[in-house]
Amino acid sequence: MSGLKQPSKFSNHCKLPHHFNGLLAFFFLLLGSFACQTPSPFPPSLSLDASPLHRWLKGKHDPSLSVQNIHQLIQALNNIKTREKARKKLVSLGKDSVDALLLCAQDEKQKGVVRETAIYTLAEIGDQKAILPLLEVLKENLNNSLAVFLIQALADLKAHQAIPVLVELLQHKSLRNSAALALGKINDKKIAPIIWPLLPEASPDFQKALITCLGDLKAQESLPMLLKQLYSSDKGVYLATLYALGQIGDGRAVDPIRETLTEDNLEIYVHGILTLGTLKERAALPTLLKALQDNRTNVRSVAIQALGKSGLKEGLKYLFPLVKKQKDALAEEAIDAMGKIVHADSARFLFRVANNHGNSFLRWKAGQSLVSLKEIAIPLLIQKLGKAKARDKAVELLIRMGSSASDNLHKAYKEGLSPRIIVFILGEIKDKRSVPFLLQELKDNLTIDLQLEIIRSLGKIGEAKAIEKLQAWIKNKKEISPLYHTLLLTLLQLKDKQSVDEALDYIEKHQENVPLEFIEILASFHDSRVNQALVNLLIKTKEEPLAKAIAQNINPPLAPHLIDSLASIVEKRKYPIRIYIYGFLARQQNQKAFHELVFIVFENKNTHLRPLAVAELVTLPPEKTLDYLIPLLKDNDHVIQTSVRELLIKVSGGEDYGLEIEEWKKVLEEKK
Repeated sequence: MSGLKQPSKFSNHCKLPHHFNGLLAFFFLLLGSFACQTPSPFPPSLSLDASPLHRWLKGKHDPSLSVQNIHQLIQALNNIKTREKARKKLVSLGKDSVDALLLCAQDEKQKGVVRETAIYTLAEIGDQKAILPLLEVLKENLNNSLAVFLIQALADLKAHQAIPVLVELLQHKSLRNSAALALGKINDKKIAPIIWPLLPEASPDFQKALITCLGDLKAQESLPMLLKQLYSSDKGVYLATLYALGQIGDGRAVDPIRETLTEDNLEIYVHGILTLGTLKERAALPTLLKALQDNRTNVRSVAIQALGKSGLKEGLKYLFPLVKKQKDALAEEAIDAMGKIVHADSARFLFRVANNHGNSFLRWKAGQSLVSLKEIAIPLLIQKLGKAKARDKAVELLIRMGSSASDNLHKAYKEGLSPRIIVFILGEIKDKRSVPFLLQELKDNLTIDLQLEIIRSLGKIGEAKAIEKLQAWIKNKKEISPLYHTLLLTLLQLKDKQSVDEALDYIEKHQENVPLEFIEILASFHDSRVNQALVNLLIKTKEEPLAKAIAQNINPPLAPHLIDSLASIVEKRKYPIRIYIYGFLARQQNQKAFHELVFIVFENKNTHLRPLAVAELVTLPPEKTLDYLIPLLKDNDHVIQTSVRELLIKVSGGEDYGLEIEEWKKVLEEKK
């Protein structure tokens, strides 16, 4: 949330210690007395308590709010219980809510907190048309707490039109700090010469704001003046100077920082170390390594972060030992730091950790850091595909690299390095740029396994450009061949409607040998011919997995005669196929099928069938099943307990009351 609270500028480039975050925050926490409460200027006909909006804000219902509800949302800002939810909805409405928010910000009859909320909501929306009206409101409110919020909002909006007013406010005793910080955020380098003359004679608090402004402006011309501030006796000024020097990033600051840095004051020391790391200069390395040997854990932690920020490969040999010790508390931070040092040695070490380290969390962290090295790591990972013990981890990490690995993978394929594995990875990455490459490489002289992998990967990527070539290929393949199955499945995945007829013909000829993948993909076409074929197959099949796949994937609406056909044969089918058909019929509002499922759950003693029946019941509307299901939290079957509990958690919006039946009843009754 922009505007209400300004975090410490130092937090952009350091993590420790947390109390440093208060250095600048107070500039934006100057809350004065609120304006007295008076009636809203918005139309009284909009009764908030009786509206669908009110019910939505209470968590009951979302009526898909539109522009017509904006005034009601403004009213909701008056209530602390609904304020934040209403504010977020105003943000989601974007530019449509700007006029109403401006009216609210300008209205002196509104409560102060409501006007403040409107102001920083406008800043978050980011519409430039708010700048001039907010600037006028600022000019009219220079002597109350609203001014701080207005200044911050104008800064967030990068309001260059506000610069003249903000420059004038540098002379305003209570607003000059806020104005200086805002000028830095607006980031017009013409501001720097205006700041320089003010710095020598300013109070320490004002100096901190001016120095922070110069840092945000990143004007190297300010370096000589900033270096002088390193000799200030005021700790806040020194810390602000470190921040500014880190932002500017000029290596000439290294020696002055090293000269003035003291180990006695922990806060100054750790921020000095981080700033030296940010400057990325080898001259800073001795100071960073000395801090790495400090007996204070938080200093060593900051030194590790600084080595990472520095990007200096010379720091790697000091980080490696920290990770080799499995119980070292700083190992995680050392791994993070190595992910910022772009060097082959860093990538090689991180891969060894990701593949072999005894600590599973550190293995995961090393993988994360390796992914961040991308250009350095990708060639190494491709090389590892040829080594059995490293292959699985290399595949996993290359997939996590995403499309950034595609070009290197294409090149490696042409060089003959693990072609089938590379094709698999390209399919998992789903980079559409790989489609022309894969189509070009799909040739009859490849091994069957490689052809299959290319076809499957084209299906995973899901690019319609592949359809034409795959259609031509399938014409020359026999129905019994694996290539035919995979080609047909891939064409269906690519939503090729011409392939539906061929798939239906295949189902008719090979009823007991239909791949399960066909069922879900065919059902997604929402085609009445598909529904007819699937129902016919469900009526005839004796294969339990096939029956389950069909019953769970047929898409309504289904023609009444097809439902009647299933209802007429269900009693003749053996369990568990009968349960799957009952579940399907119950989802079509067949009451008899619903009661049959309930009967199986409560009266049937078969420990295999009862969980299957519960699994079907939990797919039905909760309002129909919860009264039957809640008592099953005390069932002896753990699978049944788990199924019911997962449904209850979902229905309750994530709340979990374990196996406490009465608690669940109470909560669900309240939600009704």
